[in-house]
Amino acid sequence: MREIRYGEDLLFNDVFPLLRRYHQIPDSVLIRRHVIINNLEIDVFLKWRCGFQVRTMILELKSKNLLKLLDQCIRRRQLADWVYGVIDLNIHTVFDIILYSDEYLQKLKTARDLGIGLIAIYTEHEPKKMLLRKPIMILKSKMRPKSILQYLLEKVNE
Repeated sequence: MREIRYGEDLLFNDVFPLLRRYHQIPDSVLIRRHVIINNLEIDVFLKWRCGFQVRTMILELKSKNLLKLLDQCIRRRQLADWVYGVIDLNIHTVFDIILYSDEYLQKLKTARDLGIGLIAIYTEHEPKKMLLRKPIMILKSKMRPKSILQYLLEKVNE
């Protein structure tokens, strides 16, 4: 189901091709929007098979509020193999916010330490041209440690 409830839901269309390439997500991926897991609303939940493994990813989408985005990603980290926060801010704006606020910088460090990814949407405005929106991966999400251990144990047992 590809339900659009909020304007920020459109960010998924900007970022999914990048994540699909990077994580080799197949066409058979299950995409669910606004799903409740452990009493937390998830903006986008993806689930797919990779061999015998089931892989999961959470995307939290925000139009402007970087602090809220980082908080939500941190609270949802243990619910999926990969977690990404997607913010509809130019990468320069994101860095300005982070570099001039200790609170934002600490949240970003926590997110990085937990293996949470962060993607900003770069919007290029050129006269007489279409609006170009390009996702820029600031941090790549790392696989949840428990899943890495499970994966390695299965590889050893093959």
